[in-house]
Amino acid sequence: LLSKLEEYKSKLSGKELDIFENRIMAENPVTLQELGEKYHISRERVRQIQERIVKNIKKWLTEQIPNFEENYSNFIK
Repeated sequence: LLSKLEEYKSKLSGKELDIFENRIMAENPVTLQELGEKYHISRERVRQIQERIVKNIKKWLTEQIPNFEENYSNFIK
């Protein structure tokens, strides 16, 4: 699963990569406010981008890993 997440990460750049690394995958995630200030966007916009990334990750992993939802449903909210 981690290797697939690394593979997915290679498709991201800019804000999306930063949000992926520092919000989604971080052990101690930075706040929406901090990322918003960094990119001069609202916390809500950061949250929307994060939500879109997570949705796309779920879709991509479902396509890449047979029985993904059955096997990993407890990891993905």
